[in-house]
Amino acid sequence: MENRISKFLPLLFLALILISFFAFGGAKYMNPTNIGTMISQISIWVNSHIILAALSFIAIYALCCAIAMPSVAWLTLSSGILFGGIYGGFICALGSTIGASILYWASSQAFQGGIKAKAGSIIDRFENSFLRHEFTNLLALRLLPIAPFFAVTIAASAFKVNFKKFVIATFIGILPVEISLAFLGKGFKRELLSGRLPSAHDLLSPSFMLPLLGLAFLALMPSIIDIIKPKNNIS
Repeated sequence: MENRISKFLPLLFLALILISFFAFGGAKYMNPTNIGTMISQISIWVNSHIILAALSFIAIYALCCAIAMPSVAWLTLSSGILFGGIYGGFICALGSTIGASILYWASSQAFQGGIKAKAGSIIDRFENSFLRHEFTNLLALRLLPIAPFFAVTIAASAFKVNFKKFVIATFIGILPVEISLAFLGKGFKRELLSGRLPSAHDLLSPSFMLPLLGLAFLALMPSIIDIIKPKNNIS
Protein backbone atom coordinates (compact mmCIF):
# COMPACT_ATOMS: atom_id res chain seq x y z
CA MET A 1 0.00 0.00 0.00
CA GLU A 2 2.78 2.42 0.96
CA ASN A 3 4.63 1.54 -2.23
CA ARG A 4 1.55 2.40 -4.31
CA ILE A 5 1.19 5.79 -2.62
CA SER A 6 4.90 6.58 -2.97
CA LYS A 7 4.65 6.13 -6.75
CA PHE A 8 2.26 9.07 -6.91
CA LEU A 9 4.31 11.40 -4.71
CA PRO A 10 6.23 13.15 -7.56
CA LEU A 11 2.97 13.81 -9.43
CA LEU A 12 1.22 14.94 -6.26
CA PHE A 13 4.10 17.29 -5.48
CA LEU A 14 3.72 18.96 -8.89
CA ALA A 15 -0.03 19.22 -8.34
CA LEU A 16 0.59 20.79 -4.92
CA ILE A 17 2.78 23.49 -6.49
CA LEU A 18 0.02 24.32 -8.98
CA ILE A 19 -2.64 24.46 -6.25
CA SER A 20 -0.39 26.62 -4.04
CA PHE A 21 0.19 29.05 -6.92
CA PHE A 22 -3.53 29.80 -7.21
CA ALA A 23 -4.18 29.54 -3.46
CA PHE A 24 -1.68 32.33 -2.76
CA GLY A 25 -3.06 34.67 -5.44
CA GLY A 26 -0.88 33.69 -8.35
CA ALA A 27 -3.78 34.14 -10.77
CA LYS A 28 -3.22 37.91 -10.67
CA TYR A 29 0.05 37.42 -12.54
CA MET A 30 -1.92 35.95 -15.46
CA ASN A 31 -4.04 39.06 -15.82
CA PRO A 32 -3.28 40.74 -19.19
CA THR A 33 -2.89 44.19 -17.60
CA ASN A 34 -0.44 42.88 -15.01
CA ILE A 35 1.46 40.98 -17.70
CA GLY A 36 1.99 44.18 -19.66
CA THR A 37 3.15 45.99 -16.53
CA MET A 38 5.61 43.22 -15.62
CA ILE A 39 7.09 43.18 -19.11
CA SER A 40 7.65 46.93 -18.96
CA GLN A 41 9.24 46.68 -15.51
CA ILE A 42 11.71 43.89 -16.26
CA SER A 43 12.66 44.73 -19.87
CA ILE A 44 15.52 47.03 -18.83
CA TRP A 45 16.85 44.43 -16.36
CA VAL A 46 16.66 41.73 -19.06
CA ASN A 47 18.73 43.83 -21.46
CA SER A 48 21.35 44.40 -18.77
CA HIS A 49 21.52 40.77 -17.59
CA ILE A 50 20.63 38.82 -20.71
CA ILE A 51 22.18 35.47 -19.73
CA LEU A 52 20.75 35.45 -16.20
CA ALA A 53 17.41 36.59 -17.58
CA ALA A 54 17.37 33.79 -20.17
CA LEU A 55 18.23 31.14 -17.56
CA SER A 56 15.57 32.49 -15.20
CA PHE A 57 12.99 32.51 -17.97
CA ILE A 58 13.84 28.91 -18.90
CA ALA A 59 13.45 27.82 -15.26
CA ILE A 60 10.09 29.59 -14.89
CA TYR A 61 8.81 28.19 -18.19
CA ALA A 62 9.98 24.67 -17.27
CA LEU A 63 8.18 24.86 -13.93
CA CYS A 64 4.98 26.10 -15.59
CA CYS A 65 5.03 23.19 -18.05
CA ALA A 66 5.89 20.64 -15.36
CA ILE A 67 2.91 21.62 -13.21
CA ALA A 68 0.58 21.98 -16.23
CA MET A 69 0.02 25.69 -15.67
CA PRO A 70 -2.89 26.88 -17.84
CA SER A 71 -2.39 29.69 -20.37
CA VAL A 72 1.40 29.61 -20.56
CA ALA A 73 1.13 31.02 -24.09
CA TRP A 74 1.40 34.51 -22.59
CA LEU A 75 4.93 33.61 -21.46
CA THR A 76 5.88 32.74 -25.02
CA LEU A 77 4.34 35.95 -26.30
CA SER A 78 6.28 37.89 -23.66
CA SER A 79 9.53 36.17 -24.67
CA GLY A 80 9.23 37.69 -28.13
CA ILE A 81 9.26 41.17 -26.60
CA LEU A 82 12.03 40.45 -24.11
CA PHE A 83 14.38 38.31 -26.22
CA GLY A 84 13.18 38.60 -29.81
CA GLY A 85 11.41 36.04 -31.99
CA ILE A 86 14.21 33.52 -32.58
CA TYR A 87 15.89 33.61 -29.18
CA GLY A 88 12.60 33.94 -27.33
CA GLY A 89 11.15 30.92 -29.12
CA PHE A 90 14.30 28.87 -28.54
CA ILE A 91 14.30 29.72 -24.82
CA CYS A 92 10.63 28.72 -24.50
CA ALA A 93 11.19 25.47 -26.43
CA LEU A 94 14.06 24.59 -24.12
CA GLY A 95 11.98 25.41 -21.04
CA SER A 96 8.96 23.47 -22.26
CA THR A 97 11.12 20.43 -23.06
CA ILE A 98 12.68 20.45 -19.58
CA GLY A 99 9.25 20.88 -17.97
CA ALA A 100 7.75 18.11 -20.10
CA SER A 101 10.63 15.81 -19.16
CA ILE A 102 9.98 16.42 -15.46
CA LEU A 103 6.26 15.70 -15.90
CA TYR A 104 7.07 12.61 -17.99
CA TRP A 105 9.26 11.26 -15.18
CA ALA A 106 6.68 12.02 -12.49
CA SER A 107 3.94 10.36 -14.54
CA SER A 108 6.07 7.31 -15.29
CA GLN A 109 6.55 6.82 -11.55
CA ALA A 110 2.80 7.07 -10.93
CA PHE A 111 1.55 4.86 -13.73
CA GLN A 112 4.25 2.24 -14.12
CA GLY A 113 2.65 -1.14 -14.65
CA GLY A 114 -0.86 0.11 -13.90
CA ILE A 115 -2.21 1.40 -17.21
CA LYS A 116 -2.18 -1.66 -19.42
CA ALA A 117 -3.76 -3.84 -16.76
CA LYS A 118 -6.82 -1.59 -16.62
CA ALA A 119 -6.85 -0.22 -20.14
CA GLY A 120 -8.40 -2.97 -22.23
CA SER A 121 -7.88 -4.13 -25.80
CA ILE A 122 -8.91 -0.88 -27.50
CA ILE A 123 -6.26 1.13 -25.66
CA ASP A 124 -3.74 -1.65 -26.26
CA ARG A 125 -4.35 -1.48 -30.02
CA PHE A 126 -4.06 2.30 -29.98
CA GLU A 127 -0.84 2.08 -27.96
CA ASN A 128 0.69 -0.44 -30.35
CA SER A 129 -0.27 1.70 -33.34
CA PHE A 130 1.14 4.83 -31.72
CA LEU A 131 4.41 3.18 -30.66
CA ARG A 132 5.01 1.80 -34.15
CA HIS A 133 5.98 5.36 -35.15
CA GLU A 134 6.28 6.92 -31.72
CA PHE A 135 8.76 9.62 -32.72
CA THR A 136 6.87 10.99 -35.72
CA ASN A 137 3.46 10.66 -34.04
CA LEU A 138 4.66 12.58 -30.99
CA LEU A 139 6.34 15.11 -33.27
CA ALA A 140 3.02 15.73 -35.04
CA LEU A 141 1.19 16.17 -31.73
CA ARG A 142 3.74 18.77 -30.63
CA LEU A 143 3.57 20.61 -33.94
CA LEU A 144 -0.22 20.72 -33.80
CA PRO A 145 -1.31 21.19 -30.18
CA ILE A 146 -4.72 19.59 -30.72
CA ALA A 147 -4.46 18.13 -27.21
CA PRO A 148 -3.19 19.93 -24.09
CA PHE A 149 0.60 19.89 -23.78
CA PHE A 150 0.51 18.15 -20.39
CA ALA A 151 -1.99 15.53 -21.59
CA VAL A 152 0.27 14.48 -24.47
CA THR A 153 3.19 14.24 -22.03
CA ILE A 154 1.26 12.06 -19.56
CA ALA A 155 -0.06 9.85 -22.38
CA ALA A 156 3.47 9.41 -23.77
CA SER A 157 4.65 8.40 -20.32
CA ALA A 158 1.75 5.96 -19.87
CA PHE A 159 2.47 4.40 -23.27
CA LYS A 160 6.16 4.15 -22.35
CA VAL A 161 7.44 6.19 -25.30
CA ASN A 162 11.22 6.00 -25.37
CA PHE A 163 12.45 8.88 -23.19
CA LYS A 164 15.21 9.97 -25.56
CA LYS A 165 12.78 10.05 -28.49
CA PHE A 166 10.28 11.87 -26.29
CA VAL A 167 12.76 14.65 -25.46
CA ILE A 168 13.97 15.10 -29.05
CA ALA A 169 10.46 14.99 -30.56
CA THR A 170 9.18 17.44 -27.96
CA PHE A 171 11.95 19.96 -28.60
CA ILE A 172 11.87 19.71 -32.40
CA GLY A 173 8.07 19.71 -32.51
CA ILE A 174 7.50 22.59 -30.11
CA LEU A 175 10.32 24.80 -31.46
CA PRO A 176 8.48 26.14 -34.56
CA VAL A 177 5.34 26.68 -32.47
CA GLU A 178 7.24 28.65 -29.84
CA ILE A 179 9.14 30.71 -32.42
CA SER A 180 5.89 31.54 -34.22
CA LEU A 181 4.26 32.64 -30.95
CA ALA A 182 7.34 34.64 -29.95
CA PHE A 183 7.28 36.51 -33.26
CA LEU A 184 3.55 37.04 -32.80
CA GLY A 185 4.22 38.51 -29.36
CA LYS A 186 6.94 40.75 -30.76
CA GLY A 187 4.53 41.97 -33.43
CA PHE A 188 1.86 42.64 -30.79
CA LYS A 189 4.26 44.45 -28.45
CA ARG A 190 2.12 47.57 -28.21
CA GLU A 191 -1.02 45.56 -27.47
CA LEU A 192 0.69 43.34 -24.89
CA LEU A 193 2.22 46.27 -23.04
CA SER A 194 -1.21 47.88 -22.88
CA GLY A 195 -2.72 44.72 -21.41
CA ARG A 196 -4.37 43.12 -24.45
CA LEU A 197 -3.49 39.57 -25.48
CA PRO A 198 -3.80 38.45 -29.12
CA SER A 199 -7.23 37.03 -29.93
CA ALA A 200 -8.02 33.48 -31.05
CA HIS A 201 -8.37 34.90 -34.57
CA ASP A 202 -4.75 36.07 -34.44
CA LEU A 203 -3.51 32.72 -33.19
CA LEU A 204 -5.48 30.73 -35.78
CA SER A 205 -4.58 32.89 -38.76
CA PRO A 206 -3.46 31.03 -41.91
CA SER A 207 0.02 32.54 -41.76
CA PHE A 208 0.44 31.01 -38.30
CA MET A 209 -1.33 27.66 -38.75
CA LEU A 210 -0.57 26.57 -42.34
CA PRO A 211 3.18 26.01 -41.86
CA LEU A 212 2.47 23.98 -38.71
CA LEU A 213 -0.20 21.95 -40.52
CA GLY A 214 2.26 21.18 -43.30
CA LEU A 215 4.99 20.05 -40.89
CA ALA A 216 2.51 17.94 -38.91
CA PHE A 217 1.29 16.25 -42.10
CA LEU A 218 4.88 15.34 -43.04
CA ALA A 219 5.47 13.96 -39.54
CA LEU A 220 2.34 11.78 -39.82
CA MET A 221 3.27 10.35 -43.24
CA PRO A 222 4.72 7.07 -41.83
CA SER A 223 1.51 6.41 -39.90
CA ILE A 224 -0.64 7.36 -42.91
CA ILE A 225 1.33 4.97 -45.12
CA ASP A 226 0.86 2.21 -42.55
CA ILE A 227 -2.91 2.76 -42.65
CA ILE A 228 -3.01 2.71 -46.46
CA LYS A 229 -0.73 -0.32 -46.95
CA PRO A 230 -3.10 -3.01 -45.60
CA LYS A 231 -5.86 -1.75 -47.89
CA ASN A 232 -3.56 -2.04 -50.91
CA ASN A 233 -2.49 -5.52 -49.89
CA ILE A 234 -6.07 -6.70 -49.53
CA SER A 235 -7.00 -5.35 -52.94
